[in-house]
Amino acid sequence: MPENTKATSVNIRMYRMGTGDFFILKFSTGFTMMIDCGCINARSPKRFDPFVEDLADYTDNNIDLLVVTHEHADHINGFQYPSRFFKDIKIKKLWLAWTEDKKDTYANYLRENHTKIKMALKMAGFKLSELKDRNYYNVFFAGDPGKTEKIKNQQHFIDVVTELSNLNLLGADGQDIPTIEDLLRDKKIIDKDTQVEYLSPGKLYADLVNLTGVRFFVLGPPRDNGALSLEHKKGHGYEKRKQRSQVNFSFVDALLSSDNEFSDPFDALYTAQGKTAAMDNYSDAGNAWRQIEQDWLYSAGALAMRHETSINNTSLALAIQFTDSEKVLLFPGDAEYGNWESWKEITWPTEKGKVGLEYLLNNTVFYKVGHHMSQNGSGKEYGIEMMLQPEMAAMATLHLGQGKINTGWLNTMPNDLIGEALMAKTKGRLFFVGDPEDILRNIKTDRVSIRKADIDEFLRLNHQADPLFIDCEVKA
Repeated sequence: MPENTKATSVNIRMYRMGTGDFFILKFSTGFTMMIDCGCINARSPKRFDPFVEDLADYTDNNIDLLVVTHEHADHINGFQYPSRFFKDIKIKKLWLAWTEDKKDTYANYLRENHTKIKMALKMAGFKLSELKDRNYYNVFFAGDPGKTEKIKNQQHFIDVVTELSNLNLLGADGQDIPTIEDLLRDKKIIDKDTQVEYLSPGKLYADLVNLTGVRFFVLGPPRDNGALSLEHKKGHGYEKRKQRSQVNFSFVDALLSSDNEFSDPFDALYTAQGKTAAMDNYSDAGNAWRQIEQDWLYSAGALAMRHETSINNTSLALAIQFTDSEKVLLFPGDAEYGNWESWKEITWPTEKGKVGLEYLLNNTVFYKVGHHMSQNGSGKEYGIEMMLQPEMAAMATLHLGQGKINTGWLNTMPNDLIGEALMAKTKGRLFFVGDPEDILRNIKTDRVSIRKADIDEFLRLNHQADPLFIDCEVKA
């Protein structure tokens, strides 16, 4: 290959649509690498137009490599509702995680289970909303002095279940749920000439066309169901472990057994039959607070949270390294604890011999903050604490504005302890999609301490950024 294909720098551009990932990396050789295209609550091509228009102009309508990390809407709905400016953009290569490969037996098994859960969550949201429309909660809480607040809490619960359900990739009515490749072909984002590859952890890619001196370490997702479902581990990470819930397939089956009626989750043996005095008393409106027929639907909250974790843990996680300087750019998608934890077991062959996770983290100079700075989106002991480079910078795709984030995520994003750690590691070179003042107010809690110099640099850098995007250059 000609010498001018050796990269000497890269500019990382983060688009500022809202909470969601949309990046374009432009190397000094002209090689362009796009990572994801999505934003919470964006369901219109026009919402994406100004950003994709800039992408088309910035790349001269040429994407050498597109990476789609996982299927959540805040990473792919820019492809589901494609901007008109995508029509002239040529994508040469597509990288997806092994979990998207239709020829992979284990991937198909996971997809089958995920499909079942997605449909159950969609139905749960519908049925919970139907209860509200039938005035069920007004009757249920009749006479309760806390009625207004409890009805408000029920509505919040319904909203959170619906928001989490809306993250999922679903097919049209009566059709199978598509893979990411299916979606990209259907929306004409990629064409017959686009080369598609499915990546597995432990693989190493180097010297791509028009990009030498750069290599790609594949970290995740793991090929282990336990790791894929692991959100947290006691004694590790940035917050105490919460009680884990398991996927309840009896709940899922009950929801999917009928599209129109409220299905009974119990066997007939345990269901009262016929009209009796006891049933009349139980069914009396004054005894609504005693009734339990709909209580099983509230398993939807636990199911939605566990499913979100299992999908996040299918994120394609990459470490991109300049070979000579050994500097690393870390892009973990929305990987949660199980994905991060699995990286410790991997080694990659290099000219220095086999290297592992500690080597990559020690050399990290750029970090795309995992899962919008939630408490389980960044590793701690085998994560941020191992990032030692003094020139480090980080970007977080978080926006706290109205309609720019799921309401249920406000309890976890931004995690103040991660914010404190990254402000110190980067000396304020920490960039956000959203308003930096809003973010800072939520990071500066009573349990953290941040240097004034780091705060001043943080505000200076974020305030001077373009309204459409933020750029960060890394020299090789």
